[in-house]
Amino acid sequence: MNYSSIPQKHLHKVVGRVRKEKGFMLIETLIAVIILAIGLLGMASMQVVALKNNNSAYTRTQATYLGYDIIERIRNNAGEDYSLAIGSTPSDVGGVAAKNVCKFSSATDTLNCNSSQLVVFDQATWVEDVANVLPSGEGGIVVNGSTYIITIRWLDKQGNSTADQQTSLQMSVVI
Repeated sequence: MNYSSIPQKHLHKVVGRVRKEKGFMLIETLIAVIILAIGLLGMASMQVVALKNNNSAYTRTQATYLGYDIIERIRNNAGEDYSLAIGSTPSDVGGVAAKNVCKFSSATDTLNCNSSQLVVFDQATWVEDVANVLPSGEGGIVVNGSTYIITIRWLDKQGNSTADQQTSLQMSVVI
């Protein structure tokens, strides 16, 4: 643009505006960066909360699966007493570890144990699974006639609280 063609009166207004707006773009950019940083921090915080809740949901799903596992074991061996105090471990049967009582025979495609030994085997296997899958997991079974109440407890390390929180799942089924 040729400044000689602009009247002196208008030239003074244009130059004055340029001088007044000096550094204004820098402030706009700084404000935009601050707003972007706050937005990104908010998104990161939401991601952390989502991961915590996802892990908590995963442990609840595993506990539900383990509850259904023992219910199916009880249904397959109906009529036997599956009572088990929470936190206890089934005792050895005749000096043999409870989880090794029943051996699978590939020749006959069956388990080589009677129904009472199968109860101890099922309980031992289930208690071990609960302890291995859930953090500080323990389980118990209360039998009241034909009603079985399955209780599973564990520490929810990813819950909404800052400290570890004991969580439990209780299932009731009539067999």
